[in-house]
Amino acid sequence: MKKREVQSEKSFFSIIMPIYNAEKFLQKAVHSILAQTFSNFELLLIDDCSTDSSKMICNQIAETDSRVKLLGTSVNSGAAAARNLGIKAAKGRYLGFVDSDDTIDPDLFQSAYDILKKDDYDCLKFGLQEEYYDQTNKLKYSRKCSLNQKVYKAGNELYNQIINMEAIPLFGYLWNGFYKREIALENGIFMNEKLKVNEDFDFNIRYFRFVKQLYCSSSTGYHYAKRMNGSLTNQHQAYAYEVQMMKIHGLLDFTPQKLAPMNAERQKIFWMYVRFVYALLSDTKSDKMNKVIERIRKDSLYDEFLSTDFMDLSTKQKILVHFLKNKHKKQLKILILLIQKIREDFPILFAKMKH
Repeated sequence: MKKREVQSEKSFFSIIMPIYNAEKFLQKAVHSILAQTFSNFELLLIDDCSTDSSKMICNQIAETDSRVKLLGTSVNSGAAAARNLGIKAAKGRYLGFVDSDDTIDPDLFQSAYDILKKDDYDCLKFGLQEEYYDQTNKLKYSRKCSLNQKVYKAGNELYNQIINMEAIPLFGYLWNGFYKREIALENGIFMNEKLKVNEDFDFNIRYFRFVKQLYCSSSTGYHYAKRMNGSLTNQHQAYAYEVQMMKIHGLLDFTPQKLAPMNAERQKIFWMYVRFVYALLSDTKSDKMNKVIERIRKDSLYDEFLSTDFMDLSTKQKILVHFLKNKHKKQLKILILLIQKIREDFPILFAKMKH
């Protein structure tokens, strides 16, 4: 097959895709990128020592399109290391990220380019569509997560928007944004390769310290695939407590101002804390739950949570806050076991209940 040649102009976007054993979804993911109506980009496929046919598929794709470059790690090192390899090799003005089992709408790059070419924003963030697939890879449920179209400037305006985005959640992800490459390189902002989860949030919180203007787009052109196997041993299992709480510390530390108990931003942050704690406990086996609950309650963040005055909570939120504040571990444990049961037996219902 003849290799597709494109214009020699410097790429506007560098799209980075880390790959590890993704043969089932890889071609569809890459095709959604190569089918973009905007063509001035490079696609960096980073194979992290796959043991399936992923690397062969990447080679075949690279041979047919000059925009595609295949790179690889020397040893299996994880998504953070693969992304770092891509960031260092990138030549485009803006960095973008797509996971190897996700897809994007054909006009995503064009709509982003139309915004970024005019005002040179430090970052563009957009929405996405969460798509829940069952064990047979059948789409069972989808949900749009979107942002209001607006520009946010550094300071309280940007800080408040960071909290609002993470509450959806749309801040911590990498792949619903475009980042100015020179900001990352000049300030040494790369993925923390020691983190196996939430490394994207860690990157964002460090990058956003250098953001003077953020453009939020109402686009939901990214399709985020969430694949469920109905068990407690899926990809969402072993969230280390420190890594989950890193998000809360990151949001609290982003502003030098101490947030009062009734402050609206503080309430939003500690509602996220509630969500993260329940996510952690929901991934904890019954015989270890008491120990994890004790660990949570000894942390200073738990004391800050107790002192937060929550206003205008929904019924579901009130229940979760009440049980977490309750001194009796047994009642909290019963609620967690019920949540685990729903997640195992009725994963789609569980996905809908989360929102």
